[in-house]
Amino acid sequence: MNIAFNRAQDLASGRANYNTGASSAFTVQGIAPGQSYATYEQQNQKNFLVLAGTAALPAGGYGLVGPAVGDAMLISGGGGGFDAVGQYAQNCAQGNCKVSSINPVQSLFAVNTAMVAGPIVGPVGSQISSIFRMSNSAGATMSSGFFGAGVGYVNTSFNNVYGERNDNAWASAGYGVVFGGAGPAIGAGMLRWDGSPLNASYLNNIISNFPSFLPVSSDLSGVDSKGGVK
Repeated sequence: MNIAFNRAQDLASGRANYNTGASSAFTVQGIAPGQSYATYEQQNQKNFLVLAGTAALPAGGYGLVGPAVGDAMLISGGGGGFDAVGQYAQNCAQGNCKVSSINPVQSLFAVNTAMVAGPIVGPVGSQISSIFRMSNSAGATMSSGFFGAGVGYVNTSFNNVYGERNDNAWASAGYGVVFGGAGPAIGAGMLRWDGSPLNASYLNNIISNFPSFLPVSSDLSGVDSKGGVK
């Protein structure tokens, strides 16, 4: 009995014929019938790069810069957890409350960008305060807003490419400016109010990552009059 078959052809047709007198219709690795095996391979390559980055970034931080930076990267990577919870909340609001609705690759990419940006926010804020002769809290607010905008734009741009979406990356950047800048300011207020650096840090992280819970509108500039992507 010949059970060999061409995977690319099977994926293109959505069926696998084993020459046994019966046909078995199935979908492989989430690739829908009608899509090519090349699509499957491209998606796996994207997944690998995101997963590799998640492991390599903190390892590089520890090995090349030192434990302090490595620790800061791991702590900052918690932003990916906010992304996952935000995905679930948005999907559940639309009637899909299954955990499987969460895209883990999207959340892992959010971990990567958070690990890159997180350790830089503090030093850049200190430089801003020194250059413009402003308070440390003001410098931290400006720095956090700037990096919040960058992370929001990059994450949404990645999701558009990875998931073939058309969300407005500039709207995400705007969310990042507002909430990224508000987080340190409100956290500093909490520190003055109750004197707990831990509570201030928690509040800062929650507010700075709140855009994960906000839906992003479509970028209509990339859509033609018939509703398709240009």
